[in-house]
Amino acid sequence: MATPCCRIQSQKKMRDTRKSIAFCYLCGGDLPPRGKPGRRQQVVGEHVIPRILLGDAPKSQAETWAVKLDVHRQCEQRLKQHTDHWLKLLQEMHVKLGDEWAKTGHLRNMPIYPSQVIHPQTGYPVPAFAGCSELFEGVWRWIRGIHAALYLQFLPSDVLHWSYPPVPACSSQHGGPSIAETEMQSHLILSTIDLTTTLDKWDGVTAWSGTVVYRCVWWKCSALEGKPNWICFWALTFPRLNEWSRQLLPRGSERPWHGNYACAARPIEAACLETDDFPK
Repeated sequence: MATPCCRIQSQKKMRDTRKSIAFCYLCGGDLPPRGKPGRRQQVVGEHVIPRILLGDAPKSQAETWAVKLDVHRQCEQRLKQHTDHWLKLLQEMHVKLGDEWAKTGHLRNMPIYPSQVIHPQTGYPVPAFAGCSELFEGVWRWIRGIHAALYLQFLPSDVLHWSYPPVPACSSQHGGPSIAETEMQSHLILSTIDLTTTLDKWDGVTAWSGTVVYRCVWWKCSALEGKPNWICFWALTFPRLNEWSRQLLPRGSERPWHGNYACAARPIEAACLETDDFPK
C-alpha cells in the first residue's frame, strides 16, 4: 500500500496547513505576518470551495471543516467573489426547480447563454450552455487553492490547464475541441483517478464529513520535450454534483469536476504514477 504523502483529512491538519502558508494563493504575493497590526483589514479567511456549495453542515462538529486559506481581502473581492457566485447559480440551475432559481437579474448578469450540442454517442441534440470559460476559470482558482494547501506552494494562474464539468462539455469557439474529443480526454482523466484510488497512490483532501473529496496524482509525460512535462490529473466532488451530472448522464455514470494541469516539476513528495502502475 502506498504511503500517504500529501493528504489533508483532519481539521487539525487543515488548521496547521492554513497557518503555515504565508502567501495569497490567488496572486502569489506575501501576506502580512500574523500578529502584525492591520492584518485583519488586509487578510480574510476564505473558503477555497465556496461555503454556499457545501450544503448543510455535518452533524459532528469535528467534521465541520473545509479547505479554508488566508488571502488578500482585495484579491478575494476582485478575483473570486463574482465567479463563485456564478458557479453557485450554474449548479442551482441544474439541481433546483425553476421557481427556486435566483432572481432574474442575477441570471441576466451571468456570462453564459443557452445553446445545444450533438452528443457523439446518441446523435441527438442535448441542452448546453455556451460562454462558460470564465466560470471554468473560477473552478481553476479552486484547484490552485487546493494545490497551495497540499504542496505549500503557489500555482500560477497561467500554467497550462484544462477543467471539465460534471456533464459532457466542449468548446464551440475558435476551433476548440469537439465534444467527442473532450469526452475522450474526460475518460482518460477519470480513469486515471480511479486507478490511483485502487492503488492508494494519490494526494488529496477529504473534508466536510467525506462529502468534499479531492484526488490528484502526477505523471511524467516525456513526449512534451521542451515543455512542462509533469501532468497533474485531478477530480473534485462536493454535495449535489451527482444531481447535476444525472441531468445528462445515467445513474452510476456521474462525474465530478475534473481536469489536469502541467508543471515543469512535481512538488516534493507528491504522489506519482509509474509506467508499471498502468494495466498491461
